[in-house]
Amino acid sequence: MKTRLLLSILFMANIMVSCDGEKPDVFYHFDEPTFTAQQKQWNEQNLKSYKFDQHYMSSATGPVEETITVQNGVAYSSNEDHQSVLIGTISDIYTRVLNDFNREKDQQDYEIYGITVDVKYNQEYHFPEEINFSTSYVESIDGGMWYDLKISNFEILEEE
Repeated sequence: MKTRLLLSILFMANIMVSCDGEKPDVFYHFDEPTFTAQQKQWNEQNLKSYKFDQHYMSSATGPVEETITVQNGVAYSSNEDHQSVLIGTISDIYTRVLNDFNREKDQQDYEIYGITVDVKYNQEYHFPEEINFSTSYVESIDGGMWYDLKISNFEILEEE
């Protein structure tokens, strides 16, 4: 019994010493194949004129609500005189999310242990209705890379 207890203690001590200093495995929670497929379906529609309400929240901006109008592929914000987070068209939003994901994977400023990108898609038009983007850091940092984006009241407009 004493031998078994001693072996157990030595085994646990060995595990604790061997784990000390190891970097945690980095996780990536992002369904990139679905994201790319939805982006492709959005692009195939070739919509050039539409509008939507955008709610954006991040540690850098706080909550920002605005109506985005896209006419002939050019985006305008209802908040142009005030605080705006004009990312642009729906295609620009898709590009931004993918660029943010890849940039966070490659950044070396802060050690990360994971990136989460949760996206809910509109089933009819294939745009992202909700995006929750967050980076998890090994050590706590102020702010960090995270944002929530919600798109609502999507409406196709007549071409001018």
